[in-house]
Amino acid sequence: MVYEALQLLHVLAATVWVGGHLIIALSYLPEAVRRGNIGILLEFEKRYGAKLGVPSLLVAGITGLAMAHSYTGWFSATWPIGIKIVLFAVIVLNMVIARRELHKSIGTSSNPSLMRLAVHIVIVTAASILLVIMGWTLRMGIY
Repeated sequence: MVYEALQLLHVLAATVWVGGHLIIALSYLPEAVRRGNIGILLEFEKRYGAKLGVPSLLVAGITGLAMAHSYTGWFSATWPIGIKIVLFAVIVLNMVIARRELHKSIGTSSNPSLMRLAVHIVIVTAASILLVIMGWTLRMGIY
């Protein structure tokens, strides 16, 4: 029952994280680029990123590790080494890019770059979708 509760929290948190990135990438980003207005993206980040996005990423990460521990004993031999490497690489890429962009470009810059933020959004959205696909394949045993 503990594993199932962790999985539910994990899926809900991942839904918020990935859903938020899909919304900003498919709705807000095209409008911001078309208008040349980074403020559209910064407003979205200010309203939803810190309040929903970051907490959901933390919950998804913590519950993912907890599930890996309870289900496979910290990534036992049942997971191929390639899957482990790619999974951790994508997670680290996601965290590094998010931290760098949010703290360096948005948090401290008085003039952040629209194109730089656009690239950040596209990369993190793609990495998030890849994590969903990887999680699904692991859960379904399709590795």
